[in-house]
Amino acid sequence: MPLSLVVGPPNSGRAGVIRARLQDSAQRDPVLVVPTRDDADRFELELASGGAGFGVSILLFDGLFEAVAAATGAGGRSH
Repeated sequence: MPLSLVVGPPNSGRAGVIRARLQDSAQRDPVLVVPTRDDADRFELELASGGAGFGVSILLFDGLFEAVAAATGAGGRSH
């Protein structure tokens, strides 16, 4: 699965770009990675209201690192 980074200042249209890309790739079970729980909640609501939320996983950065570790067989975090 390719990784695509969408950046820009607030109100730059990046949310629309993200929504369109998720809708276009919905059949491939896309993963959206966001920095904060507030971002995850906002995107979840926005995607659900637009009908694009089904089949999309939304993870925080920590969740991405855990998913990569699980997929590669790497050990958990050491404290």
